[in-house]
Amino acid sequence: MLALGVAWKFMEPAPPGRLRIAVGPADGSYHWLGERYAQVLSSQGLTLELVESQGSYDSLLKVRDGQADAAFVQSGVTVEGEIFFLGSLY
Repeated sequence: MLALGVAWKFMEPAPPGRLRIAVGPADGSYHWLGERYAQVLSSQGLTLELVESQGSYDSLLKVRDGQADAAFVQSGVTVEGEIFFLGSLY
């Protein structure tokens, strides 16, 4: 039993099964892209929840405020000088 307790202490937690991503308005291209990602990721056991926003700036605010875990945004958009993006599609 002690070995199980020691092993548990050093194990990495399982990755989340759900991710919230801010995708802009329902009629926008990032929303469409989010839907495609959700389809692909669902086959891997990950639920992608699309969080609608008013655009890139609002999407970043949702990430900052904990309403979304990630966001699709236009390059160069920041919130109060902070850089949030990690990559680009192009």
